[in-house]
Order: sequence, then structure tokens, then C-alpha cells
Amino acid sequence: MLQNTFTHILPCDPYAYVYILQAMTPIAHIRRNILKVSQAELGEWAGVKQPTVSRWEAGTLAPDVTQVERIILASAGQVRVEDFFSEGIKAVSQQEAA
Repeated sequence: MLQNTFTHILPCDPYAYVYILQAMTPIAHIRRNILKVSQAELGEWAGVKQPTVSRWEAGTLAPDVTQVERIILASAGQVRVEDFFSEGIKAVSQQEAA
């Protein structure tokens, strides 16, 4: 599964910053940046438990079509099918950068 990299800046001292690169799966991007919900809440929407959402975000498991459909419907138009693919994150990131 393709993953995108987002940069987080952590302050070390008043004059220096450390850049930490963290890979983010599409489902993690959807949950954290688009929907802004907990893993447990996303799990309720999809009909699964929180550990399953954690596995989705780790990339060891992927949501099935029914679960994706439930998330899209529960999001009230905030999420599209394209958002579940890495290319969707690239497009959003490029739009935000512009």
C-alpha cells in the first residue's frame, strides 16, 4: 500500500526545530485531517471496533467495500471514494499547498 509522508515540526529549543517524517495511510488522513474523529468513532461509523481501525491505519488491514461505503455515508459528503487512495491525498496536499 502506498503511503504519503507528512512533516511534523517539533520544537527542540527556541532556535531549532527537528523535522520528523511520518508516513500516513489514506484512512489515517481521512480520520485525522478530514473527519477529525477518534478511531473508536470511525469504527462505529464503519461497523467495526477500534482495533480494526488501528490496523487500517497501520496498513496491515484494509476496509472492505461495505465499510468504505458506511464511512462515506456517515461523513455527510466530507469523504469521497477517491480519498481512500494515496492519489487522493496527493491531490488534496497539492491543492492545500497552492
